[in-house]
Amino acid sequence: MLFPRLIIYFAIYSFLGWIIEVAYRSCHQKEFVNAGFLRGCFVPLYGVAAITFLGLDNLINGWNVAVQFILYGIVATLMEYGAGLFSEHVLGVRLWNYADAPLNFQGRVSLPFSLVWATLGVLFIRIIHPFVSGLIIRLPANAAIPIATVFTVGFIIDFSVSISLARKLSEIVKKGYRKIIATDATELEKLLRKEKRFLYTFTSIRKDVAMAISAKFESNMGAILVRYKPLIAIREIRSEDLNDPEYLAIVADILTDMEFLRTKDYLHHKSSIFDHVLKVSYLAYQIAKFKGWDARAAARAGLLHDFFLYDWRDSNDPDRPSRNLHGFRHPKIALENSRKFNLSAIEEDIILKHMWPLTLRIPKYKESFLIMFLDKYVATQDFLQKEK
Repeated sequence: MLFPRLIIYFAIYSFLGWIIEVAYRSCHQKEFVNAGFLRGCFVPLYGVAAITFLGLDNLINGWNVAVQFILYGIVATLMEYGAGLFSEHVLGVRLWNYADAPLNFQGRVSLPFSLVWATLGVLFIRIIHPFVSGLIIRLPANAAIPIATVFTVGFIIDFSVSISLARKLSEIVKKGYRKIIATDATELEKLLRKEKRFLYTFTSIRKDVAMAISAKFESNMGAILVRYKPLIAIREIRSEDLNDPEYLAIVADILTDMEFLRTKDYLHHKSSIFDHVLKVSYLAYQIAKFKGWDARAAARAGLLHDFFLYDWRDSNDPDRPSRNLHGFRHPKIALENSRKFNLSAIEEDIILKHMWPLTLRIPKYKESFLIMFLDKYVATQDFLQKEK
């Protein structure tokens, strides 16, 4: 009966590990996070650590508690390091990254977390396992085997599915940007939405996905700017110089709205909000038209993506969001201010998600990535011009 009970112990401690991870990540991200690599409520690393601690206890039982503490920490750190290598080289994604934590090694392990592991090891052997084993021993022999069998089958299925999904996410990191730049981004969008839990739970994956997609998209757009020379003239554009009847017809209701025109009064980057969004809008319109994308949505949402009416640099401005939260909150503010213009789904997505990956919502459309890139591009050009 030892093996079925070991499986049950593994399941129980994997579940307790899931509870610990949920509590930690939810507190850290200030919202409920369904933590763990598996889709079920289990974190196998905790189960493996627990079984390993039990085996180690047979060797060091009776030793000084300080020595036990150190050994548990070392063993757990080695397992965490191995699990990190497995996720990176087998799954193709990094599930955690301690690069910003103090005293880390290769971002896979960190001394503060090793101390946590060591503490959990001592608590596990001295308090948690004696209580749990007292309950499991009472389990009838004819019940242990079916319970262990059901868990084993479910775990194998869950683990197999999760590995497959992790590898798909790895493919996004490597080449998902191509599906955005292509005519149809639906496949990428559906996959990102389907695996939203992975992206929200493991911030390192979200960061890798964001960097890969953004870098490749910006590289593609940069090549267009180099090839399509007339677009560069947008650096000098002013509203009174616009003589493109088609563009002006698309945005006429916005450019004549008195509330929107108040954006001229607020400094943004090195110019006014109005000057900044006008450049983004007209350049987006030209590129989208050149690429055969939705030029109307790009033009209108390009104007509205920063439609907020406060000085984000002035902490005393009563209309400014909470301190240091402008980057996170202004897309929602801009969207609310823009709803009176009867926005399309693409326009709403552009406005709400133009600060990705700073904000969590993943852009849904090519045009959203276009504004996200041009927002940074125009701001950079303005800065360089003013500095010259």
